[in-house]
Amino acid sequence: MQLLWRGVTRYHDWFDKRRNIPRQMLAQAQQAGLIGQVDWTSVGPKDERQNVESKDYALDQLLDHRPGRGELYRIAAGGLRPSLWEMRLALFPFERSEGQVKGYNILNLWFEAEPWFGAERSDALAHIFRSIHSPYNTEVGFIHPYERWSKLSDTLRGPYGEPVTAGPFFSGVYWCNFLGHGHLALFDLSRLRDVKTYQVEWIGDEGLFIRVCRDLAEATTPAVEEEMFRLTERFKAARR
Repeated sequence: MQLLWRGVTRYHDWFDKRRNIPRQMLAQAQQAGLIGQVDWTSVGPKDERQNVESKDYALDQLLDHRPGRGELYRIAAGGLRPSLWEMRLALFPFERSEGQVKGYNILNLWFEAEPWFGAERSDALAHIFRSIHSPYNTEVGFIHPYERWSKLSDTLRGPYGEPVTAGPFFSGVYWCNFLGHGHLALFDLSRLRDVKTYQVEWIGDEGLFIRVCRDLAEATTPAVEEEMFRLTERFKAARR
């Protein structure tokens, strides 16, 4: 089983000259063991996989990619160590006059779920997630088993087919969730302050961290999904 970890924003500049925010996020993910040796890379617009021969290739190098004029910034990488993983990053220039990007910045990570099963390992993963995403760099983030996420968010048949806000952002509540101020502004927070589940952490009006159950291994069970759906309805009811 693989997990999907997504971070996305419209209101933070991930496209500065050094790509500082995604660079830091990926460095933290690498330090935590979610990402390991790079076996292949690809860059847009062709997105053709290129094998990496050197075992010393640093993912940091890929972030130095400079797209051609008019090309979207899109990079990807993956490997088999420490276990199967993949990263995809798409960025748009930040329009300072408007305070947002044209489109949205999105970071997707896929990695094996089983090493994070169990209460203590799940705690560790949630801590990594919480340390990477903050009101200063992320609008929406989540972690969930990938196969189940794809069914939940199916636009035709999934229970999250009608997203809370927009599909790439907040389609519904998953196992581990973060909302930053750009998205919290879409809700009447007075109607959400009393939300309770396994773990809820408010950062003033600027951020909200929600974890629906302790053990990631239980994230797709009927009882946990019922709790996810309950919370999702609370957010829908609180939309401005």
